[in-house]
Amino acid sequence: MFKMSYIEMLDIKTICERLDVAESTVKTQRQRAKKYLRERLQHLYPVVTLMFF
Repeated sequence: MFKMSYIEMLDIKTICERLDVAESTVKTQRQRAKKYLRERLQHLYPVVTLMFF
């Protein structure tokens, strides 16, 4: 979902339709992915922020 949302630039509704999941699921998974990346890439966070957001 993270890839679909931030790399492929798909909106939440499109992701929900493609994966047949609820909107809340997409939002939750996006939040979890961002948290995971922040924790694992703290030393690179400023660069990652510029790339994805």
